[in-house]
Amino acid sequence: MSKARRNPRRAAILVTVLLTMLVVTSIVGTTMVLSLRSQRECRVERQMIQIQFLCEAGALRASGKLAAEPAFAGDRWLPELGDGSDTIAEVVTRIVRDPDQPLMIEVVASLEAGPYLQRVQRTRLFPFRNDTN
Repeated sequence: MSKARRNPRRAAILVTVLLTMLVVTSIVGTTMVLSLRSQRECRVERQMIQIQFLCEAGALRASGKLAAEPAFAGDRWLPELGDGSDTIAEVVTRIVRDPDQPLMIEVVASLEAGPYLQRVQRTRLFPFRNDTN
């Protein structure tokens, strides 16, 4: 038997092992990509919910100030989020006084969430109802 001749069984095992490793690596890579995408979607969804709450909190805050002081024109608020992240929140309120329309509170809420997410900003109008009477 010559040295040039190889064992075909050994070659078949080697090919099988390499193909198995290729399949496993593909599955792990796909799982990682899907996991990272899901994590990013969760962060974006969290930001959307957070900005909604900031708008509502800004409207409630401005409504209380307007009820206490009718000349209140609006303000800028930098709330602490308390979630341990480096996200910076800003809420700007403005009272819209139009003689033909009911009193409205305009709220502009924004989140600056670091390098991984874009800045998100939402503007909402809330009607002012003075329920203290």
